[in-house]
Amino acid sequence: RNLGAFLDLLQRGTVVVGPLVSRRIELHEAPDIYRELTEPGPDRPLGVVIRYDDDEPSRRVVLASERIGRTRSGKARLAVIGAGQFAKSRLLPTLAGMKHVDLVALVTGSGAGGKRTAQRFGFAYATGEAEDVFDDDSVDAVLIATRHDLHAPLAIRALEAGKGVFVEKPPAMHSRELNRLWSAYREAGSTAMVGFNRRYAPAAIWLREQLRERTDPLAASYRVWAGSIPADHWTQDPEQGGGRIVGEACHFVDLLRFLCDSPVAAVQAIALPPGPEAASPDTFLVSLRFEDGSVASIQYLGASHREVPKERVEVTTGNLIAVLDDFRSATAWIGDTRRRWRGKRDKGHDAELREFVDSLVERRPLAHDFEESLECMAATLAVQRAIREGKEQIGPFRCGG
Repeated sequence: RNLGAFLDLLQRGTVVVGPLVSRRIELHEAPDIYRELTEPGPDRPLGVVIRYDDDEPSRRVVLASERIGRTRSGKARLAVIGAGQFAKSRLLPTLAGMKHVDLVALVTGSGAGGKRTAQRFGFAYATGEAEDVFDDDSVDAVLIATRHDLHAPLAIRALEAGKGVFVEKPPAMHSRELNRLWSAYREAGSTAMVGFNRRYAPAAIWLREQLRERTDPLAASYRVWAGSIPADHWTQDPEQGGGRIVGEACHFVDLLRFLCDSPVAAVQAIALPPGPEAASPDTFLVSLRFEDGSVASIQYLGASHREVPKERVEVTTGNLIAVLDDFRSATAWIGDTRRRWRGKRDKGHDAELREFVDSLVERRPLAHDFEESLECMAATLAVQRAIREGKEQIGPFRCGG
């Protein structure tokens, strides 16, 4: 409240701060002015305004210069672009704890905040310019965890620079971007991965193992109690986030694709009208038909309760019925036999990062192809079209066509 009151007084001109400004300087003069500020005397400035030149080539802050450029065998040297809440709470702690990773550079839009985060997780340097890492020969691969609208452009640029790429979902926000990303991947031939973590969850891997011997198509139901997001949140913005179909439904399409082990052949979808200013609906129903004859539904519901598990998958095929409960447990009934998996809630975030790093260090292909992830994103964009146009979308959902 104090800050709000102060800003209100500033706006009305009741508080005047102009006389407190002793000097205005350019960014490159900052080291000198900080020295003056720490020295006592009558000429010590009271208040200083620093001007940031928009044409400044880089805001690179070296934190451990002896590490930069040093090649280590058996190490994956990574740069990370974006340090929002998800990256700081989930991705960076995992990477910092991996013995086969050298964290070379962190790219953020916030100077001081980026430097603190880089120091916390042991990066060699922090910078405000993505081009710094694309031009850095000591960087093997780039992890992209920015807002959604930057995913495809940054991934394309990284591939063009010859870097490996881990891009958080969604890999692209529309079909044109997706095709350009596919072309860049085909031309570069680098390791590339989308952050579809659920297929790496222990419960999901166990469930797919139970389905391995099936001979019939399967039927699956995926229910998500997603919870509401304010209409003014950036993920709901059409330009930055693309809405919940583009930003989240791709996860569930990918997991069903993983369990069926077959490409999506057709998509149908209906939705409740979106709330004010939302880019896409918060509640929608999706029907998927796969090329092997399997069928699946996604019930994405914009409500939640602390006592209701967020995600549940139910599968049946032949004489098998299986249930996956919120990635904490899974049960399969095969005839008169019951099999169970139990563990801590694990959606596969750590395992997917280990897979990406190991593929770089061991110079081997990833466990699943990047083009399969792009195929799932194409099917997700078809969900959006099905809702908008009110008609079934027919595959195949491939890139480059």
